[in-house]
Amino acid sequence: YKCESYTGSLCRSILGTNFISVTNQNQKDIEQNLVDTLKILTKNQFLSPECHRSLLPMVCSFTYPLCDQDRLHVRSICRQ
Repeated sequence: YKCESYTGSLCRSILGTNFISVTNQNQKDIEQNLVDTLKILTKNQFLSPECHRSLLPMVCSFTYPLCDQDRLHVRSICRQ
């Protein structure tokens, strides 16, 4: 993986301009896959309103793990 500045728009409100961990896929491809997935998930009538509100922050944090300030280590989603 490598750390690079987030350049997308879908998760901008969650990630800002923080550095994220990316693998071999480029951010544009990841973002398109994420848009397609969220379209499917948000049409799910069984999701509660609370889940709908939490969906984007959760998916963005999982898809784009943040890098630490040193840009050498990836932060875990749930830190102790």
